[in-house]
Amino acid sequence: MIVPLIRLNIFLSGGIGITANFIVLIICFATKPDICKESRFIIIFQTLHALFTICVNIAAQLTYCVEKGNVTIAAVGWLVKLLPTQVIVWFLYMFHFLLAVGVLTFHIGFGFQFCRICRKRLLGIRYEEQNIPRLYVFWSMIALIIEGINAPTMQVIHTPSSPCFYHAHEAFQLRRQKKDQWRVIFFVFSLIIGAFISLIIIAFTSVRILRNLNFQNFRQRTRRLQKKFTRMMLLQAVLPMIAVILPFLVYAWTLVVPLEIGNYGSLCNDDSIVRLNATATVDAVVDYVLKVGKMLPPNNLLCKIPSE
Repeated sequence: MIVPLIRLNIFLSGGIGITANFIVLIICFATKPDICKESRFIIIFQTLHALFTICVNIAAQLTYCVEKGNVTIAAVGWLVKLLPTQVIVWFLYMFHFLLAVGVLTFHIGFGFQFCRICRKRLLGIRYEEQNIPRLYVFWSMIALIIEGINAPTMQVIHTPSSPCFYHAHEAFQLRRQKKDQWRVIFFVFSLIIGAFISLIIIAFTSVRILRNLNFQNFRQRTRRLQKKFTRMMLLQAVLPMIAVILPFLVYAWTLVVPLEIGNYGSLCNDDSIVRLNATATVDAVVDYVLKVGKMLPPNNLLCKIPSE
């Protein structure tokens, strides 16, 4: 049984991202502004990034389990048969962090549109299509450096067998210490700061574009065309950002909230322990996650409040 939250993560990081980009493409070609040709490369680049996210998560997923105060991580998927589990764990851990920093690069393209329209530089960079991959590599290198400093706090310990993972070949254990909590906090704040900077770029370039559109001689320039163009630009920037932030909220939640998965699964918090039998569906688990605050589990879940 694959962890339902990992499936949810695949859907959020890949499905919503691709859907958002297709919506932007439809709006782009429907309004047909002159800038569509320049936007096409950025949209395709974002879509390929989302497809890569889906492929990586399908090939190998990370599952988390809490055992006697320690956190155990296991890798599940066909890639486990080809590569050592430790390599997969480190790669996926860094890959998720790269995506968090990559939030910025999803919206640098919006700033490039500002350079194109206003004939100016943004952050010292001119509008050139080849600069988009270069910026992505630049931010990825920064993420790797940060991750290299942050990684020793994981303290991965190999465990040949783990009661939590009957379906996994190998598992690795993280000792739960205070510095691990700082690692999670650092991860969440990095995501928040990245999203905040992205919003600043969007807001700044949006205002400047609206001001400069009135002074540019575009073909068929009308107020209606300007509004359609602005909506298309905002959707191009905001929708993919939402698609990137949501899965990281789920990912950060799995690091903080105890999560046990085996032949059965259990979602544990301070108030209750809910055990899922082997026949329960993924939809049932997702339904419970949405209702966990109200303590109203679905019918096919057996809820038991531990006695003190």
